[in-house]
Amino acid sequence: MLTGRHGAMGLCFHYESLVTKPIGTVTQILEYLAVDGSNFTVAALIKAANEDRAEFDMHRTSENAAVSIGRWKRELDPATLKACGDAFGEVLKGFGYS
Repeated sequence: MLTGRHGAMGLCFHYESLVTKPIGTVTQILEYLAVDGSNFTVAALIKAANEDRAEFDMHRTSENAAVSIGRWKRELDPATLKACGDAFGEVLKGFGYS
């Protein structure tokens, strides 16, 4: 949960959690939204999200979601990584990334 001056501002979850712990993460999102979070609904959402769809092929940049985790750290050149750290380091720490 993100908090600000006026209390709760929204739900914060990591992409990595959605990929590696989809059941718990999707359940948390649905609970936050106060919509049906039954096992059936969670399973249906995860199944639909993992189906291959031709219309998404042109957007895919990794063979699967698990491979995409942390890819920017592996594939960016050192100068670009440093620039990203300088520009976004404090924000990333605020969201729980080191």
